[in-house]
Amino acid sequence: MKAWLSLFGVFFLLTLSTCINDLDQIETDLKSDNIDQNYLSKKKKSSKTFVLIHGAWHPESVWEKVSDSLEQFGHNTLTVQLPGLGNDTTSLANINLQTHVDAVISAINSQSEDVILVGHSYGGVVISQVGESIPSKIERLVYVSAFMLENGESLLQLALQDTLSVVTQHVVPNYPAITVPDEYLKEAFYNYSLQNNNQPLQQEIDALLPLIKPQPMQTFLDTVSLGNNYAALAKSYVTCPNDQAITSGVQEFMYSRFPETEIHTINNSDHSPFITRPNQLANYLKQL
Repeated sequence: MKAWLSLFGVFFLLTLSTCINDLDQIETDLKSDNIDQNYLSKKKKSSKTFVLIHGAWHPESVWEKVSDSLEQFGHNTLTVQLPGLGNDTTSLANINLQTHVDAVISAINSQSEDVILVGHSYGGVVISQVGESIPSKIERLVYVSAFMLENGESLLQLALQDTLSVVTQHVVPNYPAITVPDEYLKEAFYNYSLQNNNQPLQQEIDALLPLIKPQPMQTFLDTVSLGNNYAALAKSYVTCPNDQAITSGVQEFMYSRFPETEIHTINNSDHSPFITRPNQLANYLKQL
């Protein structure tokens, strides 16, 4: 009898353990934007440095979630506040594309190791020119729903081709600034949160909106000068099919002109995966 009870006890404990494990797995699976936990328990042998460049109108703080996730994996991150945006008060009339390129170059030169340079949206224009200028400091360029230009092109040239873009349809030029009216910001940049009625995410976006500032217009007008240095760099493009600021067709048109580019897709995201899908974006970056 005691032996039978002992055997029953072992069986009960094993069953209970299995149920607990199953519940834990279910809880994990229900987290749609869950960080890859396998990597949390084993840091990479050597950390990498990611330099994260924000897009037009936005502040550097938009990268906070991605930066935190990358640092959990043992990597180093550096965000750069582009002049005239965020908390920087440089006069917009004194800012052009080279102003922003110089700010990023200065930040990268402050690092002792090579960096993975990540640019979102307009930030893609900046990182391309930085890559041409200091290729020896850059391990890879990563474009996140970003403008990826060829030599001699400006952002404006590509943006005007994107007739379905909410930004292109509603942007207001008023030199030296260019703006997106407040009533179109969510539709253009954060449509995923609106479509899914995600209240916590919408609250986060509402807190971000007051930080959005006019973009220096000259940064959209200036052309890039790209040559062999840029061509030789490794490149990745993170595409977001539900983007309403740079639509998927224009994204594909841009990256398809660089056939060596590695393509990664983040589904169920809008133009701002660093807010709507930060862990999916970080999980991709940490594998580079």
